[in-house]
Amino acid sequence: MFSSENEFKKYVEKEFMRNGIIFQKEFHVEHGFIDYVIKWREKDCAVEVKINHSNINATVGQILFMRNIFSHVFLLAPPLFLKKFETATKIDNLFNTVGFMTFENGELKVLQEATNDTYYVKKTSDKTPKLLPKYTFITENDMEIFEKFKNRQFFVCDLAKELEIKPANAYQKIKRLKRMGLLEVVNNYNPKAFHITKIKELGEQVEYV
Repeated sequence: MFSSENEFKKYVEKEFMRNGIIFQKEFHVEHGFIDYVIKWREKDCAVEVKINHSNINATVGQILFMRNIFSHVFLLAPPLFLKKFETATKIDNLFNTVGFMTFENGELKVLQEATNDTYYVKKTSDKTPKLLPKYTFITENDMEIFEKFKNRQFFVCDLAKELEIKPANAYQKIKRLKRMGLLEVVNNYNPKAFHITKIKELGEQVEYV
């Protein structure tokens, strides 16, 4: 389906955004970089992206390298490549601990969760960036919220009404945007009112200003 890993990565990024997955691409470490670091189930997880004709031996080496830095590692690839990886790693427990993601009928699927007895992220050098970067990706749904409320403060009930969702779901969206620094609380009493912080669009990214 995809002729190159770069082409596949562009598709992966769109799907990450569509699914509301916060990610950082090309996470630099000593001697190279990791394709993506994602926030998954409250953990920072590394993701390696491959296509069917990627080199399987190089992939195994890269996954082992990533496991030295991240306790939880995912391989995101077509089902055929994941099968090759399973065959190449069946002699040890690597296959049992690496997480697997793929696409089925255009939908991002987690076939196997990344596991480890302990959770860790090791800093490899002074140049290693923070895991929660200044720039973070936002979704189309986020942009809809920004557009509807860019010039006025609002309450949870306002967001629920505009998006036609339950107040509990609206509150979760507000919590996420507030955690990302894109919403601020206007008052200190209940019900709380919110307003959108000033942001500058950078393509599909935002910069806090």
